[in-house]
Formats: sequence, structure tokens, C-alpha cells
Amino acid sequence: MELPEREAGRVGGQQDTLLDALFVLGPHPQLVAEITGRPVRTVPQGPRLDPAESAVGADHPQRGATTSLNLDRRQKNGLTLREQYLEGSDPVDAPSWMNCSFGVNVALETGKDGKMLFSRRSAQVAGPNSGRWNSSANEGIARQHDLPADGSPISLHAVARRALLEELAVYDGDATDIELLGLGLDVVNHQWAAFFRAVAPELDEATLRLRWSRGVTDKWEHDRFEFVDAEPESVFGFIADEPEERWTPCAPTLFYLALARGAVRRANGDPAARFLVEQAEQKVIRDRGL
Repeated sequence: MELPEREAGRVGGQQDTLLDALFVLGPHPQLVAEITGRPVRTVPQGPRLDPAESAVGADHPQRGATTSLNLDRRQKNGLTLREQYLEGSDPVDAPSWMNCSFGVNVALETGKDGKMLFSRRSAQVAGPNSGRWNSSANEGIARQHDLPADGSPISLHAVARRALLEELAVYDGDATDIELLGLGLDVVNHQWAAFFRAVAPELDEATLRLRWSRGVTDKWEHDRFEFVDAEPESVFGFIADEPEERWTPCAPTLFYLALARGAVRRANGDPAARFLVEQAEQKVIRDRGL
């Protein structure tokens, strides 16, 4: 994966570890090679399921896209996919077809009014996170949209910009500053994720809501938006005041990372500024008796 100089310097020695974790990304090995720019290593696959044992067979091309919906569905062998392949095992050793998606998650801050945007996934959207609070924008890497025809590496930044455009009507002309914060794995749904922070200096809540009233590409993706002051105590307060089951597994981590990165940048790169975010988190916990 080719990172801009700023991100590459920040990831540093952790990059190889992160890329190693991506080597098991499925369902198609070429996708992994395009993202990482490195050969795909072999991962123990274990016995394949009989196609009749789940909604979509292991050899079916759509198996990877539906695994998260079937993790807890009982098979003929008496085990669920979670029990057979995930529980008590390192998730990176799961069969490649178990890696059902790679989602790019973006936390958007509107620079003009200093807000952080939270989006709630529509109950009409299929998947385990239906009806839950999520990142500002989220898109899964798709071959149709994101795999370059010329064989060049996939740009995660381009996927993040596509998410902002299709879900929030944030255009390239808005001069949005986008940073890759890290990579992760949702161990609840066994889905890989990239975390981005985006700051749109000339946008505010009123401008975005006006754009949404005129329509967006993915107009059914979300059913509610909340703009919260983009300072740690307000963001953590919003997260804490919603029950845990109303959040997607990755969203709180994303917003924490976005706050920490924002604090460091405002402090001219001083990493100690992260502790200001930690202090705000602890205050929210104490104030609410959590």
C-alpha cells in the first residue's frame, strides 16, 4: 500500500505489522496484493463447508460478502462459523473467505463551525450494523469502483473520498484534509477496517444539511445525523449517552483516534497532547458513573 509521505512517516515501523494483518483479506487474493503491493502469503484454510450448510456456499463468489450475517447461524455439523473458525483462535488465521469485507471509515469534522458528525445507519440497510450509530461515512472497498484497471495499487484515500462524496455530498472542491489514522479488525463481525480523519475547513452543518436536502448518491444509507462540538468531552459525552448496543463496533475507536490526532496537530505535533483526550474521556466516565 502506498502511503503519502505524512502518513508513511507516522505509521513508521508498524506498517509491516499492519500489512501482515491484511494478507488474509478476502475474498480475492488480487485485492490484497493491490492494496499492499506485496505477494499474498498462504493462510491455513481448514476444511471447506458443504455449500448446503449455510445461506451461501463456501465456493460461492458472494460468500465473502455475506459471512458476517451468518457467523452465528448453526451449521449441519452443529457449530456456527464463529465457533468453528474464530473462537479461541487468532482472527488473522481465519480462512480467506471469512474476511468478508474491508470498510473505510471516516470521521468528518466541519471546520467552519467546529463540529464532529455522527451518522446512524438506516434500518433499511442490510447487515449486522443496521440501525446503529456509525462513522460519519463508511464504504467497503469494491472491485467495480476501487480496483484500478491499470493494475496500480488501490488508494484507500480515494475510497475515503468516495465515501464522503456518495454519503455526505462532500466534494473534492471542498479541499478536505484527509488522514489515514490506522487499520483495525472488528472482531464482533470479523470485518477489516481503515480509520480516517477528515476536516472540511469551509463546511458547516447548515451547508451539509442543505446539500442533503437536494439529494445524495447513497440517500438510503443513513436515517439520522448529529453534529456535536468537536472537542473531546462533547464527543465522548455523545458516545456515552447512547447505549453500547446502538454503536457499531468500530465507531467509538474511530472517533477516539480522530480526537487524538486533532489534539496532536493543534499542538504542533506534540504527542503529549493525546493525554488531553484521555483526561476528557476519564472525566466523562466519572461524571456519568460508568
